[in-house]
Amino acid sequence: MSSALASAASATAAAGDVSQLPWGDLPPQLWIHIASFLPPNEVACTLRLVHKAAAELLRDRTAVRLSDHSPPHAFVWRWGSSQAWHDMPYKQRRRLLELTASSGSLANLKTALPASGCFLAAWLFASAAGGGHTHMCLWLEDQGCPCNELGAVVAAARGGHLAVVRWLLARVRQQQQQDEQQQLQQQQQDPHRLRDVGCAAFTAAAGAGHRALCEALLADDDVTFDERAPIAAARGGHVGLTEWLLQLLLLPRLPPNDGGGAWCQRDRWWLLSAAVHGFELPALQRLHTTLQQHSGLLRSSDLEDDSLLHTLLAALNSSTSDWRDKVRWLHQEQGVRLQRLNMDRADLHLWGITTLCGDAVERAQVLLQLTHGDGQAMVVMAVGVAIRAGDLQLLQSLRHRVPGWLRDFKAAELAAEMGQLELLRQMAAWGWRVAGREAVLAAVRAGHLAVLQWLVGPEAGGGGRAALSSGAHDLMDEAAARGRVEVLEWMRAQGCSFNGESIFAAAASYGNVALLERLAGWGCLLEDRPALGAPRAATGKTYARASHKGDLATLRCRRRLGYPWGPTRFGAFAQAVWSDPGPTWDFSSLAALRWLLAEGCPVDWKEARRRAAWRRRDLEGRRDPEAAAVLAWIGSQMRTMWDSELTYR
Repeated sequence: MSSALASAASATAAAGDVSQLPWGDLPPQLWIHIASFLPPNEVACTLRLVHKAAAELLRDRTAVRLSDHSPPHAFVWRWGSSQAWHDMPYKQRRRLLELTASSGSLANLKTALPASGCFLAAWLFASAAGGGHTHMCLWLEDQGCPCNELGAVVAAARGGHLAVVRWLLARVRQQQQQDEQQQLQQQQQDPHRLRDVGCAAFTAAAGAGHRALCEALLADDDVTFDERAPIAAARGGHVGLTEWLLQLLLLPRLPPNDGGGAWCQRDRWWLLSAAVHGFELPALQRLHTTLQQHSGLLRSSDLEDDSLLHTLLAALNSSTSDWRDKVRWLHQEQGVRLQRLNMDRADLHLWGITTLCGDAVERAQVLLQLTHGDGQAMVVMAVGVAIRAGDLQLLQSLRHRVPGWLRDFKAAELAAEMGQLELLRQMAAWGWRVAGREAVLAAVRAGHLAVLQWLVGPEAGGGGRAALSSGAHDLMDEAAARGRVEVLEWMRAQGCSFNGESIFAAAASYGNVALLERLAGWGCLLEDRPALGAPRAATGKTYARASHKGDLATLRCRRRLGYPWGPTRFGAFAQAVWSDPGPTWDFSSLAALRWLLAEGCPVDWKEARRRAAWRRRDLEGRRDPEAAAVLAWIGSQMRTMWDSELTYR
């Protein structure tokens, strides 16, 4: 009934003839009854728009969930033109496409893709798989969308979609058989690929609590699993599934009191830490007893500090109502004595009680009471909570125990990042050092203009103004990379200088066409003006960054604005094929490389082939599903070019 009503309502609304609706004059009670049979998006986008009376009656039914199917007529009206996406940064455009793919509406995805300014990418395939939509995966495959089977199968398993998981495993199995038949060289094969993909699927299913899916996967000879599966299940709070996996996998391998066997004490403690986060105390204690019976004592004294800290934070950030009891159990009965821990300076941002817990301040206070406030780690974690939550009272109670390194800029850096201006003022009144480069940079990155203005003002002591002057180029780049337009405008008004290519490249990573057009208006497309020396030529990295992300809208914007490609050998195309080895391992899709070539990007084919070969050697089969295809395409382009030269001669 709901599908028939939805189809009728959508068809009539699309035609624009509400007079044909059979329920136009129905009483309000019947309207509400009909709406109860329709999907929420149909009510918001179709039924509510029949006439003014319907809009008034259903005025609280306006929310649209993009992860659910949306009426195509409404989707076309809102997202069917490129102008609707113009002011959206790349992350938002990508997220909208992901939600559309996960909804299963192929019509809406066909509408969104041309307007979004994004190339087809593996993350889109994974979103369709995560929604359980094999038909959309097949369509994306026909369109040439790359598929990273590992990411796709994890998404499908988390969603509990057995049919999609099996289909993806069959793809991997078929590809592996083809590789074996072609007798590829050993370094170009991944003989464990099918096993790894199957294990990842099982672990993802366990973490999401899908026992039926886990049982079905066990029937597949190609699927195995290891200790990561019970750890994932425990962290998700799935008690029965965790105990079943332990009985199935671990306990048969561990004779009583064998000291742990192949499963070391650190791994067993990681399992216990996961259970600390997800289990209630009785189930946690039962698991602890089971592990002791089968693998000996779990001694906190044998563990490194980071393992102990991870375990305590798992309890402090737990979503179960008995988190206090778990903290006390760890401290009093398991010997997790955290007073001896020393907190590294960088760990203020890495460790702590998350403010996603609505009672984060209370949790910090419980921790302080339990340990009597002893130990630097306890104080640092509590200070982090106070700053994140903006709790001046808690911070004031700790001020005399705060270590010197934390008073010297580090606390101010976190406060600036969180936009806590009043706390910064109080820190300055206490004599803490607040106006350093770190705090200014944090305010710029987070877009807190009021905090930035205060830091560079006289009340903060003048250090912020010096940091702004000496690091203007870097600060402007950081603001551009995060789309902080208001901060950029203010810094420019303050006379801050900037490097044209550098700030344009930073904005490329944000991927907002409107911001790029604004920067072009500032003259960023002109030659760079370094402080010393002659103007520097463009390097092409702005094109490469957009190409790596599959950001077609940004690439088109640069071409429209006339931004140069950079040098032939190490310019845009070479960097797009594969960036120099580093932590990011950036590379572009085959579709993006084809676009660059079609737009006239200069190419040194030998350099491109060299980088493509490196890319295939290091990334194929794991992060990069197109490494072999890119290398083959570059080879075909070189052969075509040579044939043309021979013909011409």
